[in-house]
Parts: sequence; structure tokens; C-alpha cells
Amino acid sequence: MTGKHEKIKNALPDGADAILLTSYVSQYYACGFDFEDGYVLVTKDKTYLLCDFRYTEAAKKEVKDAEICERGELLSLLSDLEIKKLMFEEDTLSVGRLESLKTKYNFVEFIPSSGLVSSLRQFKDEDEIEYTVKAQRIAEKAFDRVLSIVKEGVTEKELALELEFFMRKNGADAEAFKTICI
Repeated sequence: MTGKHEKIKNALPDGADAILLTSYVSQYYACGFDFEDGYVLVTKDKTYLLCDFRYTEAAKKEVKDAEICERGELLSLLSDLEIKKLMFEEDTLSVGRLESLKTKYNFVEFIPSSGLVSSLRQFKDEDEIEYTVKAQRIAEKAFDRVLSIVKEGVTEKELALELEFFMRKNGADAEAFKTICI
């Protein structure tokens, strides 16, 4: 699921030089790489995945459509690329973190993205539809499996563990949400 950064790049409005993706969901959408503690910078020309050094090697192997940089290189990138107007994800970036970015990158005007990436994510391409169908099939099989072991004496935690194990064993990357059990 790569190449979404092209959609983002093409959706950048006139007057914006780039967008800084800070939410996990948007970063994954743009690059298809599972990481934390970094950014994805999408300019009109190129995409940069800026990650903690712990992720650099894996990112270089998995991400083909973005330049991999260490997180600390954001300042030099913004300066070298002459980014003056930078969109940001106001729905997921805290006020404290935004103020910190404004202080550190005082030569940049920060512009709210008004849900640019989340609006792009609403429309699924063929790959995303295929992944959704695959996930649904796994969930159905997992539900059938759990139904077959439900009986007196089996705890909710045991069922939750079996559910997660079965889904992962059958191709799921992770749970869609944390299983609720008492």
C-alpha cells in the first residue's frame, strides 16, 4: 500500500509548499511503513520519511517511494527545500507540539490542513478494497473459531487471546482495536 503520497502531493493546495504528517494513520497511509516517533514530509516534488534511528534500516528496505532521513534532519530539510508554508494535521497535533515546532522552525508559516489526508483516505483504491475483504475473511474465520471454543469455564481473556492469536496466525497484522474483556 504505497504510492498514496502521490495523492497527497497532488492534493496540496496552491500556496502550500508541503504537508507535515504527524499522525500514525496519515504516515502509514502515505508510506505504508509502520513506525512511531517521526514525521512524513510530502512536498510537491518528493516525499521524506523522517524516523528515529531505530527504524532507518527497516524503512530503507520497505519504503521505495520516499527518501529516508533521521528525524533530526527536519530543520535542514525545511531550510534546504525553502519550505515557507507548511501544512500540519491540526486534528492530531497537540497545541504544545505545534508551539514547539513554530519556535524551532520560526521561518515557516504553519497552515492547518483542514483534514486533507483524512478526506483522501475516505476513498479506497483497489488495493485497499482487497485488503479490507481479506481482513473481513480473517475476522469471520476467527469469529467461527472463537464460537467453537466458547463454553463454561473459558474466560473472556482466554477468548480474547485465542481471537488475536488466530487472526495473526491467519494473516492479520494486528487487531483493528483492542479487545474489550472484563
